[in-house]
Amino acid sequence: MATNNKLIERFREIDSSVNQNLADDNSPLKLGLAVLTISKNNFGVEYLSLKEISEALDRMGISVNRLSISRAFSRAGNKVRSKREDNVKKYKVMILGQRLIENLITIGGLEIYHVQKGKPRTTRKKLSELLKTLKGIIRICDPYYGIKTLDVLEMFSKNTNVKFLTARTNERPRRLSNAVSDFKTEYSNVEIRKYPNPSELHDRYIISSNNLIIIGHGIKDIGGKESFIFQFEKNMVKDLMDTLTKHFDNKWENAIQI
Repeated sequence: MATNNKLIERFREIDSSVNQNLADDNSPLKLGLAVLTISKNNFGVEYLSLKEISEALDRMGISVNRLSISRAFSRAGNKVRSKREDNVKKYKVMILGQRLIENLITIGGLEIYHVQKGKPRTTRKKLSELLKTLKGIIRICDPYYGIKTLDVLEMFSKNTNVKFLTARTNERPRRLSNAVSDFKTEYSNVEIRKYPNPSELHDRYIISSNNLIIIGHGIKDIGGKESFIFQFEKNMVKDLMDTLTKHFDNKWENAIQI
């Protein structure tokens, strides 16, 4: 299979501070995992061959023997997954692999936060810090909502216009309805709408005028399961933000106010 040259050349764009971090670490395993993570999160390509990983590192100014990466991956366990595509073995980074190198890749325009299972208070504190950096109208899409969702929505300043789009709940209707009613009395800056076609609502994200945040787990249960939070600066994902905003607004117009 031919190398994806256009993808590989994009690794020249990676911030030099990331390159320095990786070069200083000089671990074949971490270097390989870093390339897979950057490819997945920045460029939307999950599987890469050893040749592509080696050439991507070369574009970043880092020289690593391809065999060293292969040997490291063979001992990596659940940190990577492999498959054969046109008789070429390719690799994908898994959550355990991302966790191992998350502190090494502070990519310009992207921050990655590891959400640890069983640490809801720590995670909510981190989420609160992230939300305080957002500007403009805040659009939040999350298929499920509940009473704990309101705890997150309270993190925003009362001067911030927040639109929360959701579709389903697993909680008792009367109890939830009373909680939402009390919330609306105090937080008139937050509007909650329920989309009538739940199957069309499956992504979890937050859009502001300056950032896009993608959350791997519903905000009402954040910290209950292991996942990641990805924060992108607008200049990095402007086209994606424009598309998501358009889709959000279309659904918002057809949603029912709660």
